[in-house]
Amino acid sequence: MKPGLCLQHLRFVPGLIIAVGLLSPMSAGAHTIRQKAGVYRDNNGLERSRVGLDGSLDFSLGGEQLTNTSYTLGVSRDTFKYDDLASNKYQSSVYESDTRTQDAASVAATQTWKKITDTRVVGAYTADARSRSRTLGVGASRWIAGETWQLSFDVSRTKSERPEFEIVDYDSEIVAAPTDATSTGTSFGVRNLSTPTTITIANVTEIRSSDRPVTRIGSLGVRQFVIPANGALHLTGTRAYNRGKLTTENTYGEVDAWQADVAWLQTLWRGASGRIAYRWYREDETTRAYADELVFGSDMVHLGLAQELPKVGVGSREVPLTVEMSGTRYATNSNVNAGSLEFGLSGKF
Repeated sequence: MKPGLCLQHLRFVPGLIIAVGLLSPMSAGAHTIRQKAGVYRDNNGLERSRVGLDGSLDFSLGGEQLTNTSYTLGVSRDTFKYDDLASNKYQSSVYESDTRTQDAASVAATQTWKKITDTRVVGAYTADARSRSRTLGVGASRWIAGETWQLSFDVSRTKSERPEFEIVDYDSEIVAAPTDATSTGTSFGVRNLSTPTTITIANVTEIRSSDRPVTRIGSLGVRQFVIPANGALHLTGTRAYNRGKLTTENTYGEVDAWQADVAWLQTLWRGASGRIAYRWYREDETTRAYADELVFGSDMVHLGLAQELPKVGVGSREVPLTVEMSGTRYATNSNVNAGSLEFGLSGKF
């Protein structure tokens, strides 16, 4: 069995990614737009290429009730290619090809009321030739106690459709995930402006799925600005577990996971900032078949740099540009090793 807690699935495992942003003028509102392209390859023979577009619109309304509104949109296409199709039974059986293409789109609208309350609606769609997933979510946040505490609540519903795929487990049972699955995620967050230079963040999430036991995730973080160094320290610890009754519809076992993130953000010189980060992750899986324990671990090191550039003329406007570069090294105890290189160019209109 392979480890599979949602923490691991929620993030894109870094490989070799090169993202390039191109600018397109828009006619109204303050906005940002970025086009991107990328390629990924790991030592297991998987190649992943991506093209996409991200954009946002922000309007300051100045009304007594509704003071601000913003919209974000993201679209992307990922192409996956496997060097050794015979070693990937799912790809071979379901797609009958060494290549598959996945399209994704997301949209969000956020409204700010009297400058202290936010309401939001989000939607996402992902599909390839054999499967698709749709998500709809709503949420709200509010500052209280003299705007030193922010409380937030979000709920989302996801429906997934996928083809039939059966495997024979270690106990010779036939295991198959259901072709239709639904999940509901509920999240509650707290943000506190503890001091003029300290922000404390806490979040609790519960995910109830039709094909898995309940997943619960808790995280606690601190953002500390260090005045003498003109930099900031970010610390986050996360604990998640996925335990309950397992059946032949569960393709992996009960999972506990721990994650620690530490990052230092530094102002370097005029218009430039840097970021160095480290992530440690561990996942313990108690298998469905014989209750054996499998341990998955990973380490990730990230280094990034952002530099503001002189404004350029786009039509009748001068647009501030920012160029971003970063590199990442990723390694696991399951013999997956990867590196990443990223480049981006963004503009605000």
